[in-house]
Amino acid sequence: MFKSKRAKEMVMKIMVISFGLIFLGGSFYQLLGMLSVPPEQLIARAEVAVEAHKYEEAMDLLEQAEEKTPLNVRIPTLRASIYKERGQNKEAIQAYEKAIALEPSDASIYESLALMYLHLHHSDKAGEAFQKALQIKPGDVMLNNNVGVFYYQQKKWDKAETFFTKALNINPEYADVHRNLAVTYQDQGKMAEAAKYFRGYLKLNPEAPEKEKIEGWLKSHAQAAP
Repeated sequence: MFKSKRAKEMVMKIMVISFGLIFLGGSFYQLLGMLSVPPEQLIARAEVAVEAHKYEEAMDLLEQAEEKTPLNVRIPTLRASIYKERGQNKEAIQAYEKAIALEPSDASIYESLALMYLHLHHSDKAGEAFQKALQIKPGDVMLNNNVGVFYYQQKKWDKAETFFTKALNINPEYADVHRNLAVTYQDQGKMAEAAKYFRGYLKLNPEAPEKEKIEGWLKSHAQAAP
């Protein structure tokens, strides 16, 4: 009887221990599964979360990714975009600067930093960042267009024309540059040049949202021409 009771107690203990081991084993494999997620996949999921405006989820995924790959430049770059959306300007700038420290040859990060400074009306710092981007990637059509817009906003017409023209030389089919150059000439009273590039813009973008307005202006200009 004693032996039987003791045997039952031993069996129960073994079952408890066994179930405990199974439970712990399950937790271990679950944790292992989490740890085995590649950092690139975590970053990709963070990008999807950012697009869906799920910023807390994105930040959590980026933190997990950073534990595995702390030198991945995409992490601070994504964080910067999240901070910018949240209006955390100081943190956004710090994140862009960290990204630049990790990848100083990436022109797009300098350009993003320049646009951030432009948003904050820090034109001097924006200009410096744009120049660094141009040093790295002088033949980028969108970058040259954005630098042209930067100078246009400061009413530095000659510089704006220079960069818009350079963008067109790189890609003559880039419709938006035609429009930007047309507006630049229009604001200077150079109507013939403006008309030329407005026509080029509509030819490349026949469904432009401002098509009716531009066509009306072109008609008025033609009637006023001697």
